[in-house]
Amino acid sequence: MLINKFIQSAYVYAITLLLASSNIAATINPSDSSPVQYAVLTLEVTGPNATESDISPNPFLDFRYDVRFTSPTGRTLIVPGFFAGDGNGSGVGNVWQARFTPNEPGEWQYDIRFLSGNSVAVADNLDGYANVVIDSNTGTFTVAQSELNTTGRLNYVGSHYLKHENGDYWIKGGVDSPENFFGYAGFDNTVNQPGGVGEGSMVNGVHHYAEHIADWVEGDPLFVSETSGVNSKGIIGAVNYLASEGVNSMYFLLMNLGGDGRETYPFIGASGSSFDNTHFDVSKLHQWNIVLQHMQRKNVAAHLVLGEQEEGNRLWLDNGALGTQRKLYYREMVARFTYLNALKWNISEESRFGDTLNTSFANAISNLDWAKHPIAVHSFVDNPAKAYDGLIGNPVFSASSIQFSAEHADEFTEQWREKTTASGIPWVIDMDEVGPGNVGLTDANTEELRRTVLYPVYFSGGNIEWYFGQSGADIRTEDF
Repeated sequence: MLINKFIQSAYVYAITLLLASSNIAATINPSDSSPVQYAVLTLEVTGPNATESDISPNPFLDFRYDVRFTSPTGRTLIVPGFFAGDGNGSGVGNVWQARFTPNEPGEWQYDIRFLSGNSVAVADNLDGYANVVIDSNTGTFTVAQSELNTTGRLNYVGSHYLKHENGDYWIKGGVDSPENFFGYAGFDNTVNQPGGVGEGSMVNGVHHYAEHIADWVEGDPLFVSETSGVNSKGIIGAVNYLASEGVNSMYFLLMNLGGDGRETYPFIGASGSSFDNTHFDVSKLHQWNIVLQHMQRKNVAAHLVLGEQEEGNRLWLDNGALGTQRKLYYREMVARFTYLNALKWNISEESRFGDTLNTSFANAISNLDWAKHPIAVHSFVDNPAKAYDGLIGNPVFSASSIQFSAEHADEFTEQWREKTTASGIPWVIDMDEVGPGNVGLTDANTEELRRTVLYPVYFSGGNIEWYFGQSGADIRTEDF
């Protein structure tokens, strides 16, 4: 078994389709190059002018941009697109984008579907919606064989380890603190919101990672928050430091409003209103994507957690159901980030949703995720059976996310390998949070937890991400 790296090309190729009243054609930019296998390809459409705060029509909810890609071997993939403002981070513009990482060299075909109408983005039946008129909605492009040492997408392959599409199996060694890693002052509109529960009610969770500014190097991504004036050096430097120490995965939330923390959210506002919950902050999400791309270049997988266990967070969207708000949230996150070669979706920290909702939420994500990244649910401390007994054997789930005390490290790893194998769908056994919650991993117990947790998990056939504990750092982590 080997610990292997994946490479996400730094090059971004864009296919730009310009919409106008005259005849148009699709072109590949740069025109003298072909998109490269496993590199990011952006298919961009110029459509109606809009702003991220528009109500009627809402550019996120009342338009639906999808692209069907057909591979050289005949596979078809439906890739959801999103409103991208001006395409460069501004929330005002006429650009819709679809991000894609082709995994086959050769000639690809694409077909565009661009619809408008009330809530079309989350509609199950698309009959009766109006087409956004375009002169050409299909085309071809050629993908070149990658000349890099690219092992490709990290896939679930029906075994207890993820595997690189063109390489070996992968063992995870990551961090899951701070869970609000994206609550960073250098992102636009990242403000500590009122409320919060538990530890989150006592601290301002906005991060600066000032100790890691020195780890930023010339040529790394650099942007500045229009809200705070803080730049990206702290968070990019933190990624650089973790990667330099061999960390290859990070677990963090994309939305913690109403939960244990209150500063991480993709929306233009944090009131919880229907307006705020269906309008997204284009500039912030543009910045998030820059950091996620940098993580991939540094061989750090993104373990994206979509919610928290606290009641306020559970009920934030559609009062806890799978309605318009939650469907749109999932669509936006999948459309923007599922192109990443190394990604894991997690329904919720310590999910209290129950089997029926966990399954319906996972199905909603899976139906959008053309790359079929693994989907998991984070379990309760020392009681994974309560979270998993009703989920194992369901093909939509392929990984665990187990919260456990140190004495259960090898027991739980082996137990859930055996139970999921017996169900017919062997899970990747991720042990994602060592407790108890007030301790975790600290600078005082590393040798102890190396013996009692790290080696037992690895030798029992699992993977691990480290939690820093409330008495250590947890969501207050600034210096890794």
